[in-house]
Amino acid sequence: MGKKLKAYILSYDPASFTKRFFVMLFSLVLMNFGIACYYQCGLGTDPFSVFVDGEHSLFHLTYGQVTYINCVFLLTFMLIFTRKYIHVGTIVGTLISGALIDLFNWFIGAYFPGDTLTMQIILLIIGLVAFAVAVALYIIAGLGISAVESLPLWLSEKTGINLRWLRIAEDLTYMCIGIVLGSLAGRAIFGDLIGVGTLVGAFGTGPIMKWFMNVTDRRFQKWFGPLRKTSPEESGQPCD
Repeated sequence: MGKKLKAYILSYDPASFTKRFFVMLFSLVLMNFGIACYYQCGLGTDPFSVFVDGEHSLFHLTYGQVTYINCVFLLTFMLIFTRKYIHVGTIVGTLISGALIDLFNWFIGAYFPGDTLTMQIILLIIGLVAFAVAVALYIIAGLGISAVESLPLWLSEKTGINLRWLRIAEDLTYMCIGIVLGSLAGRAIFGDLIGVGTLVGAFGTGPIMKWFMNVTDRRFQKWFGPLRKTSPEESGQPCD
């Protein structure tokens, strides 16, 4: 086991891994900044954030604390059922996302509060673009999937159901649970919990993400280089 682990680690190209790691780290910072903009604009969030918002309202925890608890729970699920999808990006995202969301929520609320419609719209647009670009960068870096994405992948493998439909079902489930939790906490279903921001996120994130990846993916991959070195066995060349 020790030799296999050592060989696995040594199979990575240090330069490529370092470049990918910093792009992944930047994407996580940008992603959580975008999520905080969604929260602070007060015009609605993406489906998973509706779920987090509902938990935040009912249990009186910060967005970051709820996010951290969710990520730890989902990472535990991955360790049991989908370990092959765990990579450094999965672990780093679990560790820092909660703290980053709380930090950006405080910063935006203190210095750029969404107390006017104009500011709310600005925060919504910034949140949409930041989140979509960040997700694209996270995928381009290729250092694992987020814990949230693991459940539909696992279900798709087990059931054979198309991943697209499982993602839609997952989003709807998170949104419905978030609405119920928010309602139990006395939050209005429409307004802060879900609203125009939810629709903008649902229909705007994919196209922006796809456009950004189409424009930048090839350039990034050329700059990264191969993540893994090719061993003599893989290349068919004799060993020295």
